[in-house]
Amino acid sequence: MSNYYGWGRHPVTNEIERCNWLDDYFGHHKYGAQFADGVVYPDVIQPRGVVAECRKCGKIADDECDAAGHPFRYLEQLELQATPPVG
Repeated sequence: MSNYYGWGRHPVTNEIERCNWLDDYFGHHKYGAQFADGVVYPDVIQPRGVVAECRKCGKIADDECDAAGHPFRYLEQLELQATPPVG
């Protein structure tokens, strides 16, 4: 195994963020996830299918949002699925 950069759900803010996954940090093959705050956390949830949502217009961020400098937040694709109708 080795260290790599990927996505993780920050255990304090609950936001999906880029982080450095550090192999063997907490023991044999037990990864630590180091976020921008510099803290290394154990047992971080690794989301699947991360997409960027524009905080300004609410849509999935595209080149237009990026060029305009709109802020993003990152979501797991499962969070974007609509709730199925009841009945």
